[in-house]
Order: sequence, then C-alpha cells, then structure tokens
Amino acid sequence: EQEIASQLLDRKFDLVMGGGARFFKGLPLDSHRVIRSRNEMHAIAPDENERILGLFTDSHMHYEVERPDSEPSLVEMTRFALQTLSNRKGGFTLQIEGGRVDHAGHNNDPAGLLYDQLAFDAAVAAAAEFALSRDDTLLIITTDHGTANPALTDYTTAGAAGFERVHAFKQSFEWIEAQVARSSDRSAQFMAQLVQQATSIDIADDEAALLARWVAGDRVDPFTLANAKFGPLGSIISNHTAIAFLSPNHTCDFVELTALGPGSSRIKPQMAINEVHEVLRAALDLPGPKAL
Repeated sequence: EQEIASQLLDRKFDLVMGGGARFFKGLPLDSHRVIRSRNEMHAIAPDENERILGLFTDSHMHYEVERPDSEPSLVEMTRFALQTLSNRKGGFTLQIEGGRVDHAGHNNDPAGLLYDQLAFDAAVAAAAEFALSRDDTLLIITTDHGTANPALTDYTTAGAAGFERVHAFKQSFEWIEAQVARSSDRSAQFMAQLVQQATSIDIADDEAALLARWVAGDRVDPFTLANAKFGPLGSIISNHTAIAFLSPNHTCDFVELTALGPGSSRIKPQMAINEVHEVLRAALDLPGPKAL
C-alpha cells in the first residue's frame, strides 16, 4: 500500500479520494490539496483547478451501515468528482469502486454487503445521470469477480421476514471482531451481547456457545473454508436473515457488464473480462498492443 500511495502522487492524478491515509504519512503532499472530511470536500468550488487528494480514514472507508457523517458517501464522492473533472479541459477518465462490497462478501456479512451495494447503485445512478446529459461520455459498469456467492435461502413469509431483519443491523461483522479484540471476555454470553448490539438479533444459546468455541480457536464447521474469516458468524446470522454464503472466497459467478453512451455497442451479451480492455482502449483512442 505504501508503494501504491507513492505511485498515486508520482503520477499526478487530478483527483484521488478514499481511505488509507496512514500510507501517505511522510510523503510530500505539497502538489495536492488534501481534504480529510465530507465538509472539506463540499467546501471546494467546482471550478478550482488544484489536484485533490481525499484521505478520509487511516484505513478502509467505513461500511455504509456504520459510516459516520464526517465521511462522504460513495455517491457524494461520485458527484463531486464528476462536477470537478468535467470543468477541466481535455476530458477525463474516472474509476469509481464500491470496494467494500467485496470485503463484506469475504466476511459473509449481509448488512455490510447489502448497504454497500445500494451505495454503489446510487453512485451508478449519479454517473448515469451525468452520462445521459452529454453526448461524449461512455459509462461502463462491471466487476472483476464474484465473492462468497450470497443467496436468499428461505421461502415466502419466512424468507421475507428474515430479509427484513437486515434493516435493523447497526454495525458490521468487523465491528464485532474489534470488540472481541478489545476484551478478554470470550464467553457465550458476551458473544450474544455483541451480536445483539450489532444486528438486533437475539441468537440462541447453542449459537452463542458455538461462536464462543470458534473465537477460542475451535473448528466448528466441517467445511474448512467456512471456519475462516467470519464464516461461523455468517452461518449463524443466516439462520435469522435467510441470507447464506458459500464460502469466504472469490467465486466463479457470472458478473454484470453493462454500459451506455458512445462506444457502448462494443459490449456484447457475454464477454471475457480481458475483452473489456479493448473496449476501453478504443474509447480512449489509444494505440493497440505492439507485437512482441
């Protein structure tokens, strides 16, 4: 990450925003206007011509389910970036990533995943609104892989009731992990209290006992991968939300690829991910690869 931070500065991008502030410590930031909060971002006039570096957290941006007001949302950053870059000459290329969707998938965390996916959808809507208002903007929406293969796993009334419980979640699974790390208590009662605080779900005594065993290092699932990350916690929460995960790993799902604007006709109904590179190359009018 330290090398990436250095590269972001060396390559003199017009605008970079996100987390990871700790990796920029000690690096020369004089060539950028550094902003560290939502309010500082909104205080910048759209016609300012400075290079902008938004460092809103020391580590990852917060999950949307627990994002503080001081941190801009993905859609706010999207609108700000589009407004700022569109006022500069020569056009622009902008990459927007809802990266914590992947993290939540790895963690088998339904609220972390759903709220961040909704935040990404809002960012897509803002980008689409911008693209549709112009005749010179190509918008491509895709991802490079699936993660954990989440699925709805119950029927009709029970399934709907389970899904509704996600609305009451207040914290991510990583918040639960952080509370466990801060405490010496590894009891089933403590685990049940943490889960209730984070999710508003009262887990059963046997579920709390299983979590206590898992936190103590026991293997509690015969599927080895399911013991990694937050697999056992995700499985127990699945009993209450009807949202289950296959594993904590990347999965071989087909993923969405869609586009609008000039050049979008190059997107076929089904493509390999490496073919998207050629679409981008053509849109930017860049030279093709040289023969070896």
